[in-house]
Amino acid sequence: MNETQARLIVLQAGRGFGKSMLIYDWMGNQKAERDLVWVPLDATITSPQLFWDLVLTVADFADTDTDTAAGTDTDAGTDTPAAEERQPGWQRAYGHLRRSTRPITVVIDGGERLALAGVGEEVARILRLVPDLRLVVASRNPGIVETLDPDHYLDAAVITEEALAFTLDDVRAAAAARRLSLTDERVHSLFDETAGWPHAVGLVLREIEAGGTARATGIRVQNSLRSALRAASGTQPRHVFMTVAALGRGDEARALAVGVPAEQWKSATASLEQAGFGWWSSTENGHFRVVPIVQRAARAELEATHPGDLKAIDGRMSRHLSDSKDHAGAFLAALDAEEWDLAERILIRNYALIVAAFMEGQPVMPRRRFSARKNLFLAVFAGVEQYSHGRHFAAARYFATVIALAEAQRFTDHGRTSAERVLAQGFLLIGARLSGLYAVVPRALDRFLALLARADDPHHDLSFLEEIIGVQTATTALYLGDTQAARSLLAGSVRWKDDGEINSTTFHWLSLRALVEVADGDHAAARATLRHLWSVPAPERLLNSFYAVPAHTAEAILAIERGDLDAAGVELDATRAHWATMEHWPITLAVRVRLTWKQHGAAAALGLLDDDMRQKKHRPNISPFLTATLTALRMDLLLADLRNAEAEALAQAEQGSRYAPLAAAILRVHLVQGRSAEALSGARKLHHGGDVGHSDAIGVLLLAASASLRLGEESTASDYFQAALRISRRTAQIDPFAFMVRDDFLRLSAAEADEEANAAWLSTVAETVASQPAYVTLEHPRVGLTRRERIVLSHLAGDRTLAEIAAELNVSVNTVRNQTASIYRKLGVTRREDAVPAARRARML
Repeated sequence: MNETQARLIVLQAGRGFGKSMLIYDWMGNQKAERDLVWVPLDATITSPQLFWDLVLTVADFADTDTDTAAGTDTDAGTDTPAAEERQPGWQRAYGHLRRSTRPITVVIDGGERLALAGVGEEVARILRLVPDLRLVVASRNPGIVETLDPDHYLDAAVITEEALAFTLDDVRAAAAARRLSLTDERVHSLFDETAGWPHAVGLVLREIEAGGTARATGIRVQNSLRSALRAASGTQPRHVFMTVAALGRGDEARALAVGVPAEQWKSATASLEQAGFGWWSSTENGHFRVVPIVQRAARAELEATHPGDLKAIDGRMSRHLSDSKDHAGAFLAALDAEEWDLAERILIRNYALIVAAFMEGQPVMPRRRFSARKNLFLAVFAGVEQYSHGRHFAAARYFATVIALAEAQRFTDHGRTSAERVLAQGFLLIGARLSGLYAVVPRALDRFLALLARADDPHHDLSFLEEIIGVQTATTALYLGDTQAARSLLAGSVRWKDDGEINSTTFHWLSLRALVEVADGDHAAARATLRHLWSVPAPERLLNSFYAVPAHTAEAILAIERGDLDAAGVELDATRAHWATMEHWPITLAVRVRLTWKQHGAAAALGLLDDDMRQKKHRPNISPFLTATLTALRMDLLLADLRNAEAEALAQAEQGSRYAPLAAAILRVHLVQGRSAEALSGARKLHHGGDVGHSDAIGVLLLAASASLRLGEESTASDYFQAALRISRRTAQIDPFAFMVRDDFLRLSAAEADEEANAAWLSTVAETVASQPAYVTLEHPRVGLTRRERIVLSHLAGDRTLAEIAAELNVSVNTVRNQTASIYRKLGVTRREDAVPAARRARML
């Protein structure tokens, strides 16, 4: 309410949304600027005279001289109250409002009664005639704006139940206010079952305060609501009343489809609204919504009193909704009716639409007893739906059910590679990944792809899952570090069509493809994919969903690449809502840490990495490749923070890693510690090994260039640098050059490029690097050598033998050998060839 300057503000929501409390709090902030008049309407206000008498009473106008009002009538022209016959109350209120020395806000609580009192037009007229007047109306019914401002003369602001409903943070705050410590899972569950309805949240929290298990609390809440529903039904036929409540949402057409006459529907919805159990939707004309927790209580009451009727009602509703093209609603109704064949037909024919419809809603499968029929395709849907809500353990359990059902089916297939068998292997793969069982994931992926290639699927049972299979197998390949395989799997799974609004599966596919391309180092391809993704109209639910996380992460990487750190922060902020549940968290974390490194330095980035890793310590294991990637990032940060000893210890512990990011980081430790020959040898092996992505390939080539410089091989260093430039030009990557030793970059970039295209690109790279600070330095922390050790070190730099040094200093060879060993230890090296460069970097020579 503080964000609008509109003179007419309407709070439009059902009972129990806290409209009055919100207005009361808002008024407390307005008292210094405006006079406030609160007008509470109730059932006694049935005429204009009674309404204006109430206004005058609460505004303390009753004893005021009416001559003033009469005196102003002649100034208002033909559009004033004096120009027409007016009620006395209207004239007096109008006069006092006009001569008020301070602006006034009139609050009408119970605005749905304005039409009954017949004063809507009079209130609208006075609002137009008094420029400083603001009107705030709290109403349960839609249409109040049309009543007060039919000509749209005023700039009205309407706040609906969607804005007034509790968010997850509001639910947490309400629990904290009662000193209740609820888990995130319990908060999400409470939010889902109440649809954010504040009254229901308060009811459940009061029962939780009473103590007992979650199940006992749920039973108490349901019993309380069942009693309240019976009381609210009054003299109406209870069966009909409970049927309307059990529908959850609908209009007269839905009521007629299940046998409820229009008049009884109107009577039941009026009673439900009066009790605060539902409200008229502000977005769906003529639709009444019942709070989910109340709907469940009504279903429990019907099941207890008329068990057979409830399934019949659900069956009729499923067919009605199917005819109305509401495939998601038809699917749920078929599940409730336990008509499994019907549910399966609806699901297979309209899979993408049904998944999209449930993306923002609460999970629907757990409360439906589909397992009684042991239907494989419904178990598939349950797993996918849980996954889409970030409930990965629950998804893994459903996928285990799919595996068991499909394996049972396999025995009747006589060795044939049936659709069920392929599904079993596919969901074994996803279930293992979600559970963190990466020891079996690579073999499971290979086996799944082999089975998919030879599937015997005459009825095309797999076709409706083709896109999801492609996205999930590509996700698995990405987590395993095989970006080439991930790109190949994505390329073959979706046939993109520019045929209007994008669906959820295609959106997820494009979003993931951009991230895979960035991970593969092909930034040019990723930019093209993202342009395509954002150019196609997409529903708001997709733009805010977890499906958008890969795209936002990719955009952040590209923004960091071009030096736009603020834009990168905005993109990463868009992923925060999904941080608790996202499966991509290691990739997003790595980007956040790299951004913090650039903005605030290595120490701050290390702190962020440590804090966020602690938050995730109870999550399922991540893949060895992603673990290696985060370890490599830690190693680089330690070097940048001049904590070389810690970096050295970490490198020793991870020695021999087969993952390119970590192997490259270990080589950087060798370089910083002065082991240039070892760093160069390792870089050559890694580069020629062939299993290195574009980004890592550039970093390895630059590492080889720096090592070659330190070994005096300037021509070789230039060759490596030019090779890195060619890959960078092709993939549009620049950032690896910013993390090269700055002196090495300046030295090599000053040389003439080996081809014209490289020369033009080098100019772009040099400009970008120059705009950023040096992130990596080869400076060591100061090393404390004794006076005699410094003398020995100077002789070592002169290529003299130990015997020659001993003779010069007039000491034994063993003494020089011991002093040399001490120098090596303090410099963090193991041999003479590395000691002298390390000492030079530490400015000791």
